[in-house]
This record gives sequence, structure tokens and C-alpha cells, in this order.
Amino acid sequence: MLPGWIKNLKAMTFDVWNTLLVAKSYAKTRIEYLAKVLKRNGIFKGYEEMDAAYRLALEYTQRAITQGNYRHIPVAERLNYILEKLNCRLSESEKENLINDFATVGLNDSPPLVDGAEEVLALLKPRYQIGIICGSGLIPGRVLRTVLQNKGILRYFEALVFSDEVGYEKPHPIIFEKALAELKVRPEKTVHIGDLLDADVAGAKSLGLRAVWLNYDGKPNDTPYKPDLEIRRLLQLVEYFAPGTWKPKKFRHRY
Repeated sequence: MLPGWIKNLKAMTFDVWNTLLVAKSYAKTRIEYLAKVLKRNGIFKGYEEMDAAYRLALEYTQRAITQGNYRHIPVAERLNYILEKLNCRLSESEKENLINDFATVGLNDSPPLVDGAEEVLALLKPRYQIGIICGSGLIPGRVLRTVLQNKGILRYFEALVFSDEVGYEKPHPIIFEKALAELKVRPEKTVHIGDLLDADVAGAKSLGLRAVWLNYDGKPNDTPYKPDLEIRRLLQLVEYFAPGTWKPKKFRHRY
């Protein structure tokens, strides 16, 4: 039997990474971009040193987000941290070029869609307003819009909210509030779907939205963040939110 709250829904919002798009690591490519610039300036560092600085920047970003009320950390700030750790200086124009290279790497080597993403969106679209609430990371909203367009799924969304444009990451309420405002729907009429308990579920529930947790590995939930629904594959959404329209297949792969 379907949960009673589903019949009252008007809108759905989706996380992007590992919900609609499979997250890829572009660290190696970005380090190569950095290496070229440093070589051109005669200040090349070893790859191990650059890799360590890149990883330290990721750790810094996570600390800055959680300690800074979930403030979005711009690509420029991350790059400056890497350069500081490497004890390197670049001109502002060179940094701007690197920032753009870091941001657009996903256009040349685009992340794949999660299995069934387009099918699910196509089946849900006639029934619900649909939006995106995305922690954009190093790939900003302007680039992600192009990626989603190239993947053929941008047309399904009526609201697109990215952390680099809002200035805050999930679970900060402002990123959810902006999506609700664009969809013109109340929180209790909306469900958010994502794979992170501390970002997607926590943020949605704190504002009164329903929350679906994509728990791909079936791991136990030992956090205080309790979703309204837990699924193992994105395609299971159809069973709950568009029943009878399509029967999901069994998949061998994680995504």
C-alpha cells in the first residue's frame, strides 16, 4: 500500500550527483591543467605534491562548508588554497583560465546518467512539477545546465537551483526555499529525492518537505535524519509516484 502522503504531492525536487548523474572524479584532469600552467611559468611542482594540495583543498572545503553555516565555497577560493599549499603565485588572468578549465571539465568528459533517470523523469513529469536542488561543487550551475541539456533531461525541470548561484549548500534552508518559490508550491506538497542523509534528507525535512533517500548499498541509517521513504534504485520512484506506468527492471550495476 502506498503511503498516504503521496496523494497530496504537487512537486518533486531532485539532487543531481549520484541521483540523476553519476558522480565522476575529475581530480587527475584538473591536476594536469594545473601542471601545464605551472610548467609554463617555470614553477612546476611534482604530481604527488599537487595531488596532496588538491586533496587538502577538498578537506578545507568540507570544513569551511560545515563551519561556515553551509556557505558555498567558490572555485576561486579552492584554487587559491591549492596555490597557497604549493607556495605558487599566478596572475589573475591565469587563475581565471584555470577556474574555467576546472569548471568545464565535465563538458568534454560528461558524467553518465543514473540508470533510468530519463525514463523516471518522463513518467513523473505529467503528474508533478519537477525541480533540481544541487550542490554544484567545482562544476557550476551554468555548466551543469549544459550537461543536463546534452543528456536530454533539462526539459523536464521547472526550477533549477544550484549552490554556487544561491551561495549556500544543502542542508541550508535557503536552497530549498528558492526551489519552492520557483515551483510556487508549499513544502508539505513537495518531496525531495537524494542520496545523502545529512544534506538531502536533513535539509528537506527541516523545512517540512517529504524526503526520499536513495540508499544504493542498503547501508543502515545510524543518523538522526529519517527519510519518509527509502529506495535502492531511482527506478523504484515509479512504483510509488507513478504506479502502473512502467515496471522497473532489475539492474546488476550500482547506478
